[in-house]
Amino acid sequence: MKLLIALILTFGVFAQAKTNATMALDLEKSKVNWFAKKVIGNDNHKGFIPFKSVELKMSDKGEVAGGTFVLDMTGFESTDLSGKMKKKFEGHLKSEDFFHVSKKGNDTATLIIETIKEGKAMGKLTLKGVTKPVTLTFNKKGNKYIGSYTLDRTQWNIKYGSNNFFKGLGDKAIDDKVKIDFEIVTTKDTTKPMKKDNG
Repeated sequence: MKLLIALILTFGVFAQAKTNATMALDLEKSKVNWFAKKVIGNDNHKGFIPFKSVELKMSDKGEVAGGTFVLDMTGFESTDLSGKMKKKFEGHLKSEDFFHVSKKGNDTATLIIETIKEGKAMGKLTLKGVTKPVTLTFNKKGNKYIGSYTLDRTQWNIKYGSNNFFKGLGDKAIDDKVKIDFEIVTTKDTTKPMKKDNG
């Protein structure tokens, strides 16, 4: 199964979060996970995508009011595979069939949240050079923003294995919809090192 998106931080990766000095993103606890599957059968995969950088916009009440979230598409991983299968699968996702991360501009995905209201975060997602509006739903629990989004990969020109663009795929067809689960955790410690150690 080949698909994406979608994270807990990769080990040994430095990431920096910028804020208005009232709140920072806890990169060790924040995560973006993805789940993708084939159309027929139980063939599915899951994994995460690490943050590359984050800039939060805070409200007068000290709550997240928006921000820019940059994901490192070169560092995403599958968590259900190992060894040669894992390497082959992730290599395919990074290829021209999917994210083409070697092409300039494709190594990151940028989510800009412009408005947050009543459990909805509205903004735009740029992926593979394509920008589309998105609305993410979430629940706020203390300093955590927990939510999900169903991404139609074909809207961002990721059409490999799609029944809507290729005929006769049978059990090789990949679902166009990729489920994204995220948990954004804020912290008042704006000096906390944004690094996860190997281990």
